[in-house]
Amino acid sequence: MNIEQAKCISMSNFLESIGQKAIKDDEREAWYLSPLRVEKTASFKVNKRQNVWYDFGIPIGGDIVDFACYYLKSKGEDHTTSDALRYISNLGQDFCHFVDVKDRQSIYTEPKLAIKDVDVVRHIALIRYLERRGIEIDLAKKYLKEIRLFNKATNAHLFTLGFRNEEGGYDLRNPMFKGTIGKKSISFVRGDSVENKGFHVFEGFFDFLSALSQLKKERFNEDAIILNSLSCLKYLAPYVKFHGYRKAYSWLDNDKAGIASSEKLKDFCNSIDGLTFIKMNNVYSDFKDVNSWHVATITNRPGV
Repeated sequence: MNIEQAKCISMSNFLESIGQKAIKDDEREAWYLSPLRVEKTASFKVNKRQNVWYDFGIPIGGDIVDFACYYLKSKGEDHTTSDALRYISNLGQDFCHFVDVKDRQSIYTEPKLAIKDVDVVRHIALIRYLERRGIEIDLAKKYLKEIRLFNKATNAHLFTLGFRNEEGGYDLRNPMFKGTIGKKSISFVRGDSVENKGFHVFEGFFDFLSALSQLKKERFNEDAIILNSLSCLKYLAPYVKFHGYRKAYSWLDNDKAGIASSEKLKDFCNSIDGLTFIKMNNVYSDFKDVNSWHVATITNRPGV
């Protein structure tokens, strides 16, 4: 069994084969108690259409091969890609309900760009780019992937940082490129505190990582929602309503679009009983966004 064959195996059926039962299951997604750690509330999601998974409590995600690697590691066993493929194959074919390969490929392709590889961040140009944005590589590796793309129009490869969203797509950045592959959507990061009653809202992942860097933390105590685009503000409601949040911290930009979106977010929060809106812009009021403030504070450059 090779990687591409393994990636076509139903993630839900595979989890069932190792004794995992869905706590909530419908045609679109399934939720489980995490197989990678001990928890009481299901926070491990499988997106059935995309055949990918995400563990909100760690947070990590990926395809079936990624999962097998993490699962073997959690059991103290060898966990290379070869080990993962061997483990999947050794379970037998009873669970091997295959998903539609064409459907899966459509998630990761656009008219000109296709994902060829997803790996840990190690390209020196990307590491230097992170350094210029004030983000340490150890923190970046917890949230970002190195994405190798193929441009079908130019027959060229390019490397970017990739930040995974809730629809299985990636927000992409490198010094010369900014874009998205797959469906544009928000990213949700579970906070450290199980009893947290708040959430933070950021426009992009560099702002999110900058705030964490300033606090010298790997995660907030509260949950975090990264919009990846102000146009994704409309997707916020299902993640906020009926979840008992009491505080909403807004870290949006200080430009015209960011200010307008902050007002929309404020109106939304005010429509929910018991939810207090807290605008954090005074922290970085002399700067366009959180990242430019963060870079200035660590390099002693004046605000612009």
